[in-house]
Amino acid sequence: MDQLTVRQAAVSHATLKVILTGACVTLPVIIAHTGFSCRVFRGKTIELAHA
Repeated sequence: MDQLTVRQAAVSHATLKVILTGACVTLPVIIAHTGFSCRVFRGKTIELAHA
Protein backbone atom coordinates (compact mmCIF):
# COMPACT_ATOMS: atom_id res chain seq x y z
CA MET A 1 0.00 0.00 0.00
CA ASP A 2 1.43 3.36 -1.02
CA GLN A 3 1.54 6.07 1.58
CA LEU A 4 0.87 9.73 0.98
CA THR A 5 3.78 12.00 1.80
CA VAL A 6 3.56 15.53 3.14
CA ARG A 7 4.91 16.91 -0.13
CA GLN A 8 2.25 15.03 -2.14
CA ALA A 9 -0.54 16.25 0.14
CA ALA A 10 0.59 19.90 0.07
CA VAL A 11 -1.46 22.45 -1.83
CA SER A 12 0.16 24.53 -4.55
CA HIS A 13 0.97 28.18 -3.92
CA ALA A 14 -1.44 29.27 -6.66
CA THR A 15 -4.31 27.50 -4.93
CA LEU A 16 -3.42 29.09 -1.59
CA LYS A 17 -3.43 32.54 -3.24
CA VAL A 18 -6.93 31.90 -4.64
CA ILE A 19 -8.18 30.81 -1.22
CA LEU A 20 -6.60 33.85 0.46
CA THR A 21 -8.13 36.20 -2.11
CA GLY A 22 -11.55 34.62 -1.60
CA ALA A 23 -11.26 34.94 2.16
CA CYS A 24 -10.13 38.58 1.90
CA VAL A 25 -13.20 39.38 -0.21
CA THR A 26 -15.75 37.25 1.64
CA LEU A 27 -14.95 38.05 5.28
CA PRO A 28 -15.42 41.84 5.00
CA VAL A 29 -18.73 41.25 3.20
CA ILE A 30 -19.93 38.99 6.01
CA ILE A 31 -18.83 41.49 8.66
CA ALA A 32 -20.50 44.38 6.81
CA HIS A 33 -23.72 42.39 6.41
CA THR A 34 -23.77 41.50 10.10
CA GLY A 35 -23.21 45.12 11.10
CA PHE A 36 -25.90 46.33 8.71
CA SER A 37 -28.38 43.76 10.05
CA CYS A 38 -27.65 44.75 13.65
CA ARG A 39 -28.13 48.40 12.76
CA VAL A 40 -31.42 47.80 10.92
CA PHE A 41 -32.94 45.61 13.62
CA ARG A 42 -31.62 47.55 16.65
CA GLY A 43 -34.48 48.16 19.06
CA LYS A 44 -37.05 46.33 16.92
CA THR A 45 -36.79 42.97 18.60
CA ILE A 46 -38.16 41.86 21.94
CA GLU A 47 -36.71 39.47 24.44
CA LEU A 48 -38.48 36.13 24.53
CA ALA A 49 -39.58 34.91 27.94
CA HIS A 50 -39.21 31.16 28.21
CA ALA A 51 -40.84 29.26 31.05
